[in-house]
Amino acid sequence: MSIKLDYNVFFHLVMLYPFALSVFTAIGKDPFFITAPYFLAVMIFLIVVILFQKKISFNFWEIAQLSLATLLIFVSIFNFSTIRYSLPILFTVYIFVLQIFLTKYSKSNHYTDFKFFKHYFFFYIFLSVFFILLPLSPTQQVFRFEGFLGSPTVYSAYLVLLYILAIQSFKSLKEKLFWYLIVFVLVYLSKTRLILLLMLFLPLLFFAIGTLKLSLKKIFLLTFLILLFLYPAYKVVVDYFPNLVTIRYQIGKDKSYDLRLYLYTITQDDFLMQPWQTKTLGQGNEHSRLLVKRNIGLDIYPHNDFIRLINDWGVLGGLIFFLLIFRYGVNSKIALMVAIIYLIQFYSNLVFNLFLISILMTVSNLSVKRNIQKME
Repeated sequence: MSIKLDYNVFFHLVMLYPFALSVFTAIGKDPFFITAPYFLAVMIFLIVVILFQKKISFNFWEIAQLSLATLLIFVSIFNFSTIRYSLPILFTVYIFVLQIFLTKYSKSNHYTDFKFFKHYFFFYIFLSVFFILLPLSPTQQVFRFEGFLGSPTVYSAYLVLLYILAIQSFKSLKEKLFWYLIVFVLVYLSKTRLILLLMLFLPLLFFAIGTLKLSLKKIFLLTFLILLFLYPAYKVVVDYFPNLVTIRYQIGKDKSYDLRLYLYTITQDDFLMQPWQTKTLGQGNEHSRLLVKRNIGLDIYPHNDFIRLINDWGVLGGLIFFLLIFRYGVNSKIALMVAIIYLIQFYSNLVFNLFLISILMTVSNLSVKRNIQKME
């Protein structure tokens, strides 16, 4: 008996990842230690499937993506530091393998052929309500709803992502609006400000793309530049959305921003003081993370993956990476939405998040169903 291994199996493996995290969170364990082993197993599965394929054809777009992924592998290996901090290498190799795997289906399948996004979204909502009624910690009742993933930021980002994937399954505008409001309330309870801002602008984005026909490339580049220069733009947020700034602080002072600005400053200063060769080629995988740890004694990352990536991989590595994400993000409306969520998470140390990159790459590759002739 043969078992058909297709993209549905891959989708289920990826979509089950947040719920695997929830199990460890529920028993009081740090859930994110399973990320590398989990997606290493997924990658091995992908490699096995690829090896059993008789023939895979590549178009020019796919060859270009594979070329960029290959360059990223060289960048990450060149910046090898220690096995302990080798997640960037796994990340780049995973991108390369996943791109080859998705190429097999890109000519004949659409990501909406996977019929279970709505079911995963509903289960996520169910778990959210369950953990609101039975919070994991007393602080959730008075501070921020942490969800069931060990982080309110990760929880809210994954929630919005699942809503965007499930939205094509909702038949009416009323149904879409109803679940939008549910998601908005849950994001508000998490007090994750950038995701909350995204929720405010999400209807406008859909309107701008669907009705006004605004260019996906222009929206991506504008979003990228705003996030890249977020700290100068922070003053605008203070002026026009003051409640978003002080939502987590009764005394009206944003201590989170003060810390983030300090971490950004020491990382940026470290980059600027390097010779041009180092600025171009980087200082090593997770150099910025260890820099922060040396300066404040805590392993909390720089909380700005834009400067972190450039400092670790150099300007060259950063440009290759951002170009790769740009090309994935402008392939379709939904791919753009996923890319924006991913970019927002650069302020939560998730640049090497294998779950988000899996969704982005899959939606981007399988956004257009191409008709092909089957050769016998």
